[in-house]
Amino acid sequence: MSDNIKDITCDDGPVGEEGSGPITAPEQVEKNGTGDAAQSFEEETRQQLNILREKTFTPELRRLVDRVRDNEPADDDEYIEDADASLSDEELQVRLGRLYYQASNILDDRGINISFNPFDLKETLAAPNIRSALVEHIITQMAGLSLPSFALLSYSMDKKGFVPAEHNLSLYLADNIIVSLRDTLFKRILASSDGIIIDPAELGQDPCLSKIFSPKDGTAVRPIYFIQLSALVSEVTGELLISSKMHLSPFLPSSMLMIELPARSEYRDAGAITAAVRQKLSIPYFLLNDNLSLIFHSGTYDDLSYTYRVLDYLFTIFLLQRDRAGLSIQSKTAENSNMSFLIKYIISKLSHDLYSDSVIVHILRNRLLILTRDDCMVAIKEIINGYNDLIKGQFSILEFYPADFQDSLDIIQRIIIDN
Repeated sequence: MSDNIKDITCDDGPVGEEGSGPITAPEQVEKNGTGDAAQSFEEETRQQLNILREKTFTPELRRLVDRVRDNEPADDDEYIEDADASLSDEELQVRLGRLYYQASNILDDRGINISFNPFDLKETLAAPNIRSALVEHIITQMAGLSLPSFALLSYSMDKKGFVPAEHNLSLYLADNIIVSLRDTLFKRILASSDGIIIDPAELGQDPCLSKIFSPKDGTAVRPIYFIQLSALVSEVTGELLISSKMHLSPFLPSSMLMIELPARSEYRDAGAITAAVRQKLSIPYFLLNDNLSLIFHSGTYDDLSYTYRVLDYLFTIFLLQRDRAGLSIQSKTAENSNMSFLIKYIISKLSHDLYSDSVIVHILRNRLLILTRDDCMVAIKEIINGYNDLIKGQFSILEFYPADFQDSLDIIQRIIIDN
């Protein structure tokens, strides 16, 4: 909290830190036993501290704190601190103070979404894990919104597309559904913040879509709604921001929500569906935006098929975003233990400095690939050039951009194989 509000006072005297102000011991201390007196004094102290808290942290004070914070100089790195660093008692108190007022501001935000009560999950706790409990909770709530049939689609490296990971679809066959990164449908979903609706006429006109979304048993086709979970839960993400640096669009696309709409929906358009689901289920969907679409790894370099699928996935996403840039960083020396340790250290350093809008790929022992925003290139090259100065130019750097390639295979051929 700013130094400008240290001397705020209340009726009982100055209050600077929690616990300051007059606290009088009970009169019965001398009459009771030592244990009873100590317990009585502790209870009395807690009561008076609670009174001080109620008097001090009034709505007026909270508004004053907000005004002071709004006028303090912006510092993007204020809360991005090393959790492992040793702290003095004073620094620890400052951090605890920041955490307290940050939490207080969240609680006082009248616009925050409070529709989700975690205690509502007690009815589904018989599920084997918290994910299953959330899914069962969502099924109940979606039925209440007259949107009972839905699916959560996560990216499958094996199937090269988004497939249902959780679903209770009633009309369309989940096993048929694969949304490829190269599909026009995926690009439309990616570009829409309010979701899209594919109507029966469009499904009938597109041979690919009509094959994927073929109803069971010849049932009539119904409209389908799609949205990325990152767009659906954007308000929750904003409420939880610690720093403006964290407000970034991740490099990898999030999971997606698909809803089978009734033939005659009570919702006028995709935006109305998004608003209804966002209001009721933002937090459960935020928690279910699982890591299947964000984190992957291979325990070995020998699985070339898996490696190719990963590269195809990353480079296809890279080509969809025209503000991206790539760096290929390669060691000029023969492989040795020292160089391996240095590359691992560089990965650690870059991971600390880059955020979720960047990807570091280490598939060859002496080479790194970095896919990021083009405005991050200068900072990354400064880091690599710093190591080059120390070890006499042992790294070569190659820049590349989406406009330079036709497709992901072109990047693999020219950057991975030929380089």
